[in-house]
Amino acid sequence: MNKKIFSIALAGMLATSLVAGSALSASATVNADGTYTPTDPATKTRKVYCAMPGAWYNEGSKSTGDSIGCYWWGGTDAAGALDGSGGSLAWPGYRANKVTDEEGIENLFYCTVPEDVKVLVWSNYLDGGTKAQYDKGEAPYFYDALQTADTPIGTNGYCEDDDTYYDEVPGFWDEINDAFDNDELEERYGENGKAFQDVPKYGLTMTFDNMIWIVDLDPEKITESELNPGKYSYAGEWFFYYGNGEYGSWPTKELNEQHKNDGVTKSGNIMSDEYFKSSTADNPTGGDSDTTVPTAKPDATSATSATATPDSPTGNGNGNNANGAVATGASSVAALALIIAAGAVGIILFTRKRTHE
Repeated sequence: MNKKIFSIALAGMLATSLVAGSALSASATVNADGTYTPTDPATKTRKVYCAMPGAWYNEGSKSTGDSIGCYWWGGTDAAGALDGSGGSLAWPGYRANKVTDEEGIENLFYCTVPEDVKVLVWSNYLDGGTKAQYDKGEAPYFYDALQTADTPIGTNGYCEDDDTYYDEVPGFWDEINDAFDNDELEERYGENGKAFQDVPKYGLTMTFDNMIWIVDLDPEKITESELNPGKYSYAGEWFFYYGNGEYGSWPTKELNEQHKNDGVTKSGNIMSDEYFKSSTADNPTGGDSDTTVPTAKPDATSATSATATPDSPTGNGNGNNANGAVATGASSVAALALIIAAGAVGIILFTRKRTHE
């Protein structure tokens, strides 16, 4: 069973009156702090985590509380699309909840995402505007706004033989299939057993419930938007979270330890120097502001030549959101007033097609 994800991203601007007038309708799903609560209490959700890398902390992110944004354009309580489908919440979407009950962990966030959502985008909860706006002094945080490429979730997740990272982990699917066949997913893996679901038509699927998205800081996998030059997207991968900042490739820490020498199994800590540290440097893409960037962040030339990742099949990695709009940030009445004053807001239309062969 193979999965192929295709995306078409179209950028545009809508009159503010159309957006602001409908934006209030989305407030029922947005708490006062910008976090998400389903409009319908009966909505089934998945709890997913994201670890904010040190490279995403900067002056711009401080303006919105150094938070993670969680954005989806299809499914229940979705943000709005250019054609008017979905809801009306603008980029960067919902503010993820910060985990506060793990001592010493500063960069862990989670969001409860409706089960029918198939793709989401993580960000540092900042709308940076466009390069044109930046050049006119209207978008000071253009280079500070950082995000992932399209991230699969739910029934759009991984199956065996999908050519994903987990197909490369020796014995992974043999172990998972055995647990599934014996109805022992949660017995063997506890809460991490919820990451697997028998999906009609597709079979056993990793839906990523309770898993953590780790941002990949490899400069070869950071892609520049063709629609919004100077705007970058990061790749990444889902891993199993064990608590205390630790994550790995297997559903339990014990299994991960058993397989750590196979050359493919990975483990890490979200508070490690490698992941959490950042460096402050002149903006590598020509901006004149100090911006916190990965130590190995590419310049504009190398970024445009980077190959597409599985999460960004279009090769631009940034055509999937409204990060080219006037900053909207918080989902409050005050923010809506700013939208109206700004005069326009950018919305992106996304269409996704998934086929199995």
